[in-house]
Amino acid sequence: MKKLQLLSFAFLFILGAVAQQIPNGNFESWTYNPSTFSYEPTGWKTANFGQYGDTAVRRYKPARSGNFACGFQTTFVLNTYALPGVLGTTFACTNKPQQMEGYIKGNLALDDTAIILVEFSKDTNAIGDGLYYITQSQNNYIKFVIPIDFYGFGNPDSCTIRVFSGGTLLDDTLTSFAIDDLSFVYPVDVNTIVSNASKKLSLYPNPANSFISIASVIDYHSVVVYNQMGQSVATYSNIETIAIEDWNKGLYFLQIKDSNNQVMETASFLKN
Repeated sequence: MKKLQLLSFAFLFILGAVAQQIPNGNFESWTYNPSTFSYEPTGWKTANFGQYGDTAVRRYKPARSGNFACGFQTTFVLNTYALPGVLGTTFACTNKPQQMEGYIKGNLALDDTAIILVEFSKDTNAIGDGLYYITQSQNNYIKFVIPIDFYGFGNPDSCTIRVFSGGTLLDDTLTSFAIDDLSFVYPVDVNTIVSNASKKLSLYPNPANSFISIASVIDYHSVVVYNQMGQSVATYSNIETIAIEDWNKGLYFLQIKDSNNQVMETASFLKN
């Protein structure tokens, strides 16, 4: 019983880690900045190129959801157009998401590009990144997806996200766009794993050292095992015992699926 309790505590801890998300990614929280005479999204920093309070980064309505989105507006400064302000945030992140997604809308000048850059670092060294850019105006919010490419070993310790606009200022039109509902997507939705767990599937011994056996009261077609980061580590067909002696220590999630690749049941086990 104590082992099962410890396993449950470990599961809840890792669940919280896997579910790591972007702080204030929905831009509902704003903080007044007296130096720019404007509100800025809480947890984010801006480089506002406006003047007299006419800042380039601002609370925007209508939002894709909630009350606010984050808007970027080219401002008229010193008889010329300045590019919209730069928005950025750096926060602690110890997981490796598969992608970042969000929503964007607005009017882009003919020579302007809206750019979103996400970078993951470990000990100040970049170990992964992703890039999204758009050059065409969108009247309504559209979804964007930024695949994350990790090229370094180990997990990151921080993530930096930057949003800005680039262009050559060849015309005299203004750029105005907005972003909303930024989030990370992981290879496996661990919340779904938790909700799908039941007594129809059990694994033994648990914890295990060299093998894990599958006991199911329902027939299944295939087995997929994920590590604690939600990454698939093994796939099997019609198997009841899995050799795990060479696997790394830690918590794993096992799913059984039917012939249509639909998840039937899920359970977790600990490799000693």
